[in-house]
Amino acid sequence: MLIPFSTLVPMSVWSFDTDFNRLTGEGLPMTFAAQVGVLAIAGVLSWFRRRREETSVSVNRSFDGGVVIEEPERLALREEHGVRPLTEEEEGTGIDQLPEGVYGFTCAVGQWDAPLFRRKIFLSYEMHKLRDGSPVLIGYVSPEDAERMKHGESVVTIHLFPDRQEGATELVSIPLERVRRHRQHSERTGRGLELELEPGEG
Repeated sequence: MLIPFSTLVPMSVWSFDTDFNRLTGEGLPMTFAAQVGVLAIAGVLSWFRRRREETSVSVNRSFDGGVVIEEPERLALREEHGVRPLTEEEEGTGIDQLPEGVYGFTCAVGQWDAPLFRRKIFLSYEMHKLRDGSPVLIGYVSPEDAERMKHGESVVTIHLFPDRQEGATELVSIPLERVRRHRQHSERTGRGLELELEPGEG
């Protein structure tokens, strides 16, 4: 017996706990082919729903393939700096060897030859190589640290986080030449990466 397609559509929104022995509540038997069709329709609808949700925000892919939601201010800063993502061929190259106007992620913070990668991993920081060739470190600090950075007339110590979080809501761009010292592995304490900065503005 042929089953009209219109009778299959409502099944796509049924719970998988629904009795698949019935097509409707009126007692019509459901064939194996109809069950396969219903599952296919449900799968397609689920795929479209996930795609719509993912494309409604700006996302990046982490190293393990997970979705990383990127903050609007981070995207705006990339545009302001005029940087683009790394190509596949450029990935893993030291920032000192990369062309101007690119960005990537690294765990080798504070190194002038830090290798950059296209995807963000846990505790990795974003770095930009500006159009003038200067490398800058991107991250979040507390409002207090951000203020001290702007008007620093002496050496200041700050705590930089790779992502926005409670207490660290200000996105900053730190020229690598300002980094006087960084405390290695300090980010593992949960208090951010401890940086000692030379006097300067911004």
